Amino acid sequence: MAGADQASEIIAQAWTNLQFYEHAVALLDFRTQGPTGTLEGDGRPPSGQAVTLGRGEGQLRGPHLQVRCLGSFEVHRDDQLLTSKDFPRRDAFNLLKILLVHRGRIVPYERLAEMLQPESGPQAVARLHVLVHALRRVLEPSKTPPWLYIRNDGRGYFFNRDAPYRLDLEEFQEALDLGRRLEREGQ
Repeated sequence: MAGADQASEIIAQAWTNLQFYEHAVALLDFRTQGPTGTLEGDGRPPSGQAVTLGRGEGQLRGPHLQVRCLGSFEVHRDDQLLTSKDFPRRDAFNLLKILLVHRGRIVPYERLAEMLQPESGPQAVARLHVLVHALRRVLEPSKTPPWLYIRNDGRGYFFNRDAPYRLDLEEFQEALDLGRRLEREGQ
């Protein structure tokens, strides 16, 4: 059982590394409180698994996007490591981290703007849209809608967890959960 406890500790630390804005979120007074809904709005947790999309011509296979949280935070698009040069706006990279932290839940525009640029005032939401555009230019396989990863619903933005992506932390959590289940079953 010590191995499972150690693995849980590693997962907790990795989420802490990814959630660098969590403390700021708790301190700010936002208009919306609590969870803002899931991707589908029906209470089911999004899968987060890499999938094959077969929508029309030009199917996208496998994880176009891979995110590494265990160790240093890294983003790979089509097996190419993205660097700060790929993110001309530093806050676009931070926006991705925030959306990943919220695990598919919608984050209201005003809340995102406050987290990214608390001092920016009335132009904050307009600047947020510019950051989203910059992030989409880096991540999205297509440069036109419909967007695969960074989506909005008219109230806020969210990371589409049904898109083909891999997040090492989720994979580690799934493997840990499977190991615990097998251990309970005596296998």
